[in-house]
Amino acid sequence: MKKFFYMIILYFLILLIPGCTFNSESKQVAAARSSETALQNNQIPVLYEDYKEATAEQIKLIDRELISKTVTEKDVNDINISIVEMADDKEYYHSVAETDNKMYDLGQVSLKNLSDLNTDLVTINTSKFCNLELIRIDGILGADYPQSSYYMISKNTPALFLKLGGHIEETDIDGDNSNEIIVSIGTPTITQILKCEGAQIKIADVNNILNNALSVIYEKNYFVAYYKDQPNKPQYFKYNKNGFRLKLEK
Repeated sequence: MKKFFYMIILYFLILLIPGCTFNSESKQVAAARSSETALQNNQIPVLYEDYKEATAEQIKLIDRELISKTVTEKDVNDINISIVEMADDKEYYHSVAETDNKMYDLGQVSLKNLSDLNTDLVTINTSKFCNLELIRIDGILGADYPQSSYYMISKNTPALFLKLGGHIEETDIDGDNSNEIIVSIGTPTITQILKCEGAQIKIADVNNILNNALSVIYEKNYFVAYYKDQPNKPQYFKYNKNGFRLKLEK
């Protein structure tokens, strides 16, 4: 009797094993079909992660006497922003905001020996990102190392919103009427995309997304990817709301 009982259990186990294998194989087939569909559409989905800002420099009140020379200045939304030489810093230019008769040192903006203030290396502009009106100050901190700092004004007090190292381009790449920020730095070039989802800044690593491209350059609305095995055959990708789409011909 016991032998008969064990044989029944064994029989049902034999029936269950192919079912488990089938379920596992079904998942693999579904994943393969999904990848195949993406490949056929030349479409690569984009995964964004939360952007984690590094510890920011502290903005501090200063006395006017600490400024030895004002190099350039611009009024932005009733706030005076200037690029100055500080008496206690011989190496860097600083940016300063003046509001309500108070002066705030926003920090180092550019190396003196690398900046030519008759060019566009050190600039003061306005920008809109995350539905905020921001002040953008660009400078250069090293050879091929530009820096862009974004400030918001809250209760007539400046606060650092975002600081990025690299070449910056603000453009609407997905057609949602809001600009993304494209950051490119280094040689080979690492390129990232920053966008807003509500109040959260998100970031995507374009090199990793485009199959670990050695270098990615953004030019004329295309992300141009170079690969280690074919360095002389770049691939051109166009970004849309669904991800990157490979252009077989530029």
